[in-house]
Amino acid sequence: MLPPDFPGHQAYCPYTVGAGDGDWHGPDMAKARQLVRESRTTNVPVTVWSMNLDPGKAAGSYLVGLLKELGFRASLHAVTNNQFFTDLSNPHAKIQVSIGAGWGADFPTPSTFFGPLLSCQSAVQPATNNWPGFCDPDVDMLASRAQAAQLADPAAARELWAQADHVVTDQAPYVPIFNVGMAEFASARAANYQISPVYGPLLDQMWVR
Repeated sequence: MLPPDFPGHQAYCPYTVGAGDGDWHGPDMAKARQLVRESRTTNVPVTVWSMNLDPGKAAGSYLVGLLKELGFRASLHAVTNNQFFTDLSNPHAKIQVSIGAGWGADFPTPSTFFGPLLSCQSAVQPATNNWPGFCDPDVDMLASRAQAAQLADPAAARELWAQADHVVTDQAPYVPIFNVGMAEFASARAANYQISPVYGPLLDQMWVR
């Protein structure tokens, strides 16, 4: 869940063929089909929710095709943007799988992911951003310990966040698809140039020589 170059991020990908070095090297389709067979869920209909405009609809169609290739009875349910986000936060909608929305941290600490997206508290809040309703007391415990260590021992905190991140990755309530990057051009006279992926250039942190 934690993006590259973010505090607590450690490369970790248990869903790949290859070296086992934490990086993605390609899908292990043979293992995926084996796990599907062992789950005995191939006769269960799976409805994928998406927005009815691209790129959301195209991504939803791709996911439906992939689920069918794995042996599931999958279909696409594409709705308007307003309905999508309304129903995504409504547990009574009983959404099985969806092409979700992106997430940006307000400030560079893992708590901005684990609090609103991956905690037991957020799982029961109305209109929550914890769309899968994910709740794991072990993840909450690791996050609490990491938060407590943040100021006194940042290195220990990063290790605890990484442990929590790996537990979540194993359970896969979300499947991150991509991380947004930015390229900026600034004058050579601009010093201390900083940019936030959410708020853009932080003008109050810069000065001009």
